[in-house]
Amino acid sequence: HNKQSSRIAKSIQLSDEHFTDIKKYCRKQKVTPAHYFKTLYGLMINLYCNAENDFKISEFTAGRPKGHQNGTGCYYQVLPYIFRQEQLDPKNPISGLFSYAREYQKEIRNDQQLSIFKQRQLSPDGNVGFMYNYIHFYPRLEFLGKEEFIQQLIPDAEGQVQLAVKVVDDVLNIYLDYQSTLFGEDKFLERLESLSTQILKGTERLADLKYITAEEETELNSLNKNTKEYPQTSLKQLLKEAVEKSEDQIAVIKGETKTTYKELYNKALAVAAELNSKGIEKGDRVCICLGKDSNLIAAITGTILAGGCYVPMDPGYPVERLKYIKEDSQAKLLITENCLKQKLQTEEDTLYIEDLNFKEQLENNNYQPIESAPEDLLYMIYTSGSTGKPKGSLVTHGNELNLQNWYIEEYGFNQDDKHLIISATGFDLTQKNLIAPLLSGGSIVFTETEDYDPQEIASAIEREKVTTINCAPSAFYQVAQDHPSQLSSLKTVLFGGEGIKLEELGDWKNNTGAKLINMYGPTECTDITTSYTIEDLSNYKEKIIPIGRPIPNVQTYICNRAGQLLPPGLEGELCIAGVSVGVGYFNQEELTAEKFISTTYADRLYRTGDIVKYVIHQEAPQIEYHLEYIERIDYQVKVRGQRIELGEIEEALKAQTGIR
Repeated sequence: HNKQSSRIAKSIQLSDEHFTDIKKYCRKQKVTPAHYFKTLYGLMINLYCNAENDFKISEFTAGRPKGHQNGTGCYYQVLPYIFRQEQLDPKNPISGLFSYAREYQKEIRNDQQLSIFKQRQLSPDGNVGFMYNYIHFYPRLEFLGKEEFIQQLIPDAEGQVQLAVKVVDDVLNIYLDYQSTLFGEDKFLERLESLSTQILKGTERLADLKYITAEEETELNSLNKNTKEYPQTSLKQLLKEAVEKSEDQIAVIKGETKTTYKELYNKALAVAAELNSKGIEKGDRVCICLGKDSNLIAAITGTILAGGCYVPMDPGYPVERLKYIKEDSQAKLLITENCLKQKLQTEEDTLYIEDLNFKEQLENNNYQPIESAPEDLLYMIYTSGSTGKPKGSLVTHGNELNLQNWYIEEYGFNQDDKHLIISATGFDLTQKNLIAPLLSGGSIVFTETEDYDPQEIASAIEREKVTTINCAPSAFYQVAQDHPSQLSSLKTVLFGGEGIKLEELGDWKNNTGAKLINMYGPTECTDITTSYTIEDLSNYKEKIIPIGRPIPNVQTYICNRAGQLLPPGLEGELCIAGVSVGVGYFNQEELTAEKFISTTYADRLYRTGDIVKYVIHQEAPQIEYHLEYIERIDYQVKVRGQRIELGEIEEALKAQTGIR
């Protein structure tokens, strides 16, 4: 640690009534108070360290052998006490832990003379050790006819967190001692006391213990009290209203080619009419594999107007992946273009966008778009799968409407905004940016080249006076470093998909007037769950930028493996509830049931697999909790913001000749 370490000592005193109840409980469980507090200490270590494996504490015992009862001197032993994860399983009764403590003491009776050196050989110490001492003796001593007072001191043990329980004249005090760089106690003793109170009041299962205080519960509940009523409408209606307001304004720009709202909407209606004529009904999947231009937007909006569920496929994907997505999605139709005919090698159930006579289609059909309900499917995004195959995640109209209402209102998007899209078509982040500009009357801007080109991106921003860009931070770093002078029109820069490295933004970050936002959200929860506006960059030179607070009508919880809510400062899995939570995975009921669960505090919860913690907002005038991303639970990684399961890489390698 670079920070200077200081010794921290905390203590609490239990009430006489509390200690009396503990002694009664211990008699019932046939254990001693020493066993009782040792067990609580283990529960707290398991919580604070998010332990995955068995762990030990070093327990001080009297160590006074027979024949030395009246001897004066330092008699003690240090014995390891092993907490086993099978004993800490949340489904277990709490009484089982006390039974284990009692039996453990019997089991090691013949091994108590094991030296500390030998103990460390058998069970090496980690970076942090945990020591426990239950002290229960009279603090006075008669020595040479004179009564002496004994002062009890906790030694300063390097690398150790020490818990000492002292009973003097039937008054119980608990002491916690540690180095500041080693451990963050964050109400450790108060939580330990709370656990004791719950147990004494009759809590029987480990899963039913609450680790957050009443005050923290109130504060965290306020984080999720974000209900907001939005107008009851539909994407179809919002698109129609936007066209009526902005029919002659430019909707899509790619190089010299510009498409107005009226032209785009007519194209979309023609696509929708064609889809319905080919048998596409509500919820039917339609794969879309097109380059980035107005035809892509027409195909997506046309599928929406036809009531279908669009499945975006990036033309740059390998052929095998494109074929897999089309087959796995059970798509009734593929919309693509002639230049991809050879790559896709498909004629059956395929609509080539160039072959559609938009004008003739509209003239021959008095087409009325299909009305979609909030629960109807909107799109399906394929994300990397741990089994080696991508999985399709389903999002509804209601999911997307909540996101769009917040997104447009929060950042004030309007007819003056131009949104540059550089992310892949099949990326979840892209979907909201294909829809939001159209609903707010702005323009979608594509670069002339499909490939990533920092110079072309900067030129497009400068030429078209782009105001908004949303992409993975790593996609923007080189643009900001090499072409800062061309980015002056930017007003809103939204990052997502991975952590932000401010130093990679170069001098641009200090000279821009653009608002910088860090966004977070999994595909399964409609892309955005939380957001954080970075007000003062100087606050984050050495700190992680938070991912913020949940958007309206979305709730976030931090849980341990048992699904118990964790308090501020402790790391756990981020779980999401509310309007943004999608349907689940297409044709993968088992995986859906594993990741989408119900709890006592949420009817439907998505387990993200992301480890996070609550931190206090640096720039807020009062205590305000925000979420901070830590790491993944599993082996999933991010490449330019896109999720990659290493299991998929492994399966691809195994399929190669000569690799075993």
